Amino acid sequence: MNTQLRAFVVLLGAALVVITYTFPTWQPYLSLLPGRGETSILGLRADLAEQVVMQVSPEQVSGLRELAEEDVELAQEIALAELRADQAVEEEIPAELGRLLPSLSDVLTLDTETALYGPALHANGVLTIYELADGRHILRFDDLNVTNLPGLSLYLSGNPRPSNEEELQQNGFYHRLRPMLGNAGNHNYEVAAELDLFSYNSVVIYSEPLGVVVGYAPL
Repeated sequence: MNTQLRAFVVLLGAALVVITYTFPTWQPYLSLLPGRGETSILGLRADLAEQVVMQVSPEQVSGLRELAEEDVELAQEIALAELRADQAVEEEIPAELGRLLPSLSDVLTLDTETALYGPALHANGVLTIYELADGRHILRFDDLNVTNLPGLSLYLSGNPRPSNEEELQQNGFYHRLRPMLGNAGNHNYEVAAELDLFSYNSVVIYSEPLGVVVGYAPL
């Protein structure tokens, strides 16, 4: 066996070993890729399916596969949301908050642990609530990054961990604050003094067109 052939055999053997041991990592992605003349499990075109595979995590792939079995259109929308450019907003902390840091009410972390769609969605960031001297509150999001679904809005809910529209609006005790400025970055949202913020139990990021809870922070 000449040197080149021997080197080829060694490299081929090494490649087979790597493929075998890494199979559990990349295997979930195969279901999103279409075969020749076919569509993927999500019904996406080949080029879109390939882009999704390149951008989402294995956990999201598994979540999308499970969701597609129940609602393929919603799974498609979430997958395509990952291909949209982030709407990043970078707002400074208002100067008035700098003088009122001692009156910080709470620091919360966005949570999707018990959300209905689990790892198919992502919601990360830190929410800090500031109370101003006149009774207003400022909801400050830092390092926000949530799935870029259409029509994201900020809600207050009586349910501490809503996972869907029905739970968000449970017993009619909810309040729509305003549309989100974007799905990423650092944002400030004012809550009027006459609204009793802490009579609610969560701050919720919600996609109104899809009726999907993207993330929430229990109060």
